Amino acid sequence: MSKKSLIIENAENGLGKIGLIAGDDTKIVLPMFYLNNIKKEISEITKEEKLKLKVMVKAWRKYQIKHHNDIKASGEDESPNYNFDVALSIIEDYVNNGLYTEFEKVDKLKKDGKIDFAKTIKKCKSLLTQQGPVYLSYISQVKKMNDEETIRSIQRIVVNSISREIGWLVGFNIQLPIEYGLSVITKKSIYDLNESRNNSFNTRKLKLTDLLIEYIKCTKKENTAVCSNMFVATAYRFWEEIIFNVFGNLTNKEISEQFYVRHAYQNSKDKKKIRVMDPLMPDAIYKDDRMICIIDAKYYSPNNYPTNDDISKQFIYAAKAVKSHGENYCYKNWFVMPTNKESKVAKQQVIFDVNISGTDEYSAIKIYYANMDEMILNYINDKKMDALII
Repeated sequence: MSKKSLIIENAENGLGKIGLIAGDDTKIVLPMFYLNNIKKEISEITKEEKLKLKVMVKAWRKYQIKHHNDIKASGEDESPNYNFDVALSIIEDYVNNGLYTEFEKVDKLKKDGKIDFAKTIKKCKSLLTQQGPVYLSYISQVKKMNDEETIRSIQRIVVNSISREIGWLVGFNIQLPIEYGLSVITKKSIYDLNESRNNSFNTRKLKLTDLLIEYIKCTKKENTAVCSNMFVATAYRFWEEIIFNVFGNLTNKEISEQFYVRHAYQNSKDKKKIRVMDPLMPDAIYKDDRMICIIDAKYYSPNNYPTNDDISKQFIYAAKAVKSHGENYCYKNWFVMPTNKESKVAKQQVIFDVNISGTDEYSAIKIYYANMDEMILNYINDKKMDALII
């Protein structure tokens, strides 16, 4: 084991980056309330701590799959430096199928095996007997291994790299011998993989070469498949994604169509001159035949609360929802914040300006403290919660 010690820290600020930083010592930055700050030898990690870290890697992987397939409304690029989904997919391919091999069918002159009659009659001379022609040697199809050493060499290097960097974390600790072929990844490696990919219709080959290319690109180094900064996500974005999955039941497209709040700058003299701003969007929406819950995920500790801007946006979301969907729904407005304690509704709630009369139509924003462990498990298991609609 090349790593000496493990440092676990919590992203105390929503703008903090969560992920893994490799080096002589390994640092893991987690969402707050998941594990306490730790510094110990890797060999001293308890089974419980290791299990929780493996669960977190599953959550990171799911987040990165979703992030890769989604385009943010704001156009913000938050591509990870290290893609856990790609790394684990490469490991899964190796465990299930081994090093890449590809076979092709070739014609061969043989004295045993299945005969190809059409090709044999055209290409082979027969021995004439009273019973008819006899072929002592004939054409038969055999499988021959294609020369794909470039793919296998790159696959070995990448698998070994993943094993060194996160193998202890995911339970994959092998090192493949590199006795021949490439020993390092170079600028030409991606070109070679693309060339091999473009000349094939083999499903596994297409998928594996795509994974290897993406892994090399995300590590951003030419002579190695190791990247020291394994950034996964900004803490608040990761929390928003969890709450979207656990509490919401509308897709981003449905939220966009029904709940976006749009602002624009309009020229007072020429009304047609309008510059539309990026829309505001609730983090999650739960909607059924009788109820609409507007949910905002907030990455704050229990001793801190959302700001005026956060509160104003939430009241605006509620106002638009009422105007758009009418009075036949029961409306609820929620802030959801993490905790390491039991999930519960807070005693405090946010009300509209107390000095303005007639504002009862603005439903108070309730605060729900969601246990981080529970949310992570629900997230990776696709389990929905109905705590906010009761």
